[in-house]
Amino acid sequence: MNKRPLVSIILPTYNRASVLGVCVESVLNQSYSNWELLISDDCSIDNTREVIKHYVNLDYRINGLMHEHNLGLPRNRNAALSVAKGQLVFFIEDDLVLHQDCLEKLVSTYDSLGTQNIVIVPR
Repeated sequence: MNKRPLVSIILPTYNRASVLGVCVESVLNQSYSNWELLISDDCSIDNTREVIKHYVNLDYRINGLMHEHNLGLPRNRNAALSVAKGQLVFFIEDDLVLHQDCLEKLVSTYDSLGTQNIVIVPR
């Protein structure tokens, strides 16, 4: 049996402490468990960093990147992408709430592509 792929979830954020926890909780509640969450903070000035630290301490699959200068959204995403370890990468936003089977459906769709003779180039 093949091991299910690691999904790297990239979550850029900036001054969104008030909504970030709801998003992260929806990742923690996924039915699919082989994931890593990379929360990339773009030099927030609210308490976003404290929220991130809370979740990093809560679950080993969560990592926080704290930037000292504001990079802007594209470079913030790319910074997280550069440390992602997953075979699959899933970009989300900090005000998003994932349905509990979101990652399971993502991986199932990916798995089904192989049965349709679709070639997927690994990361």
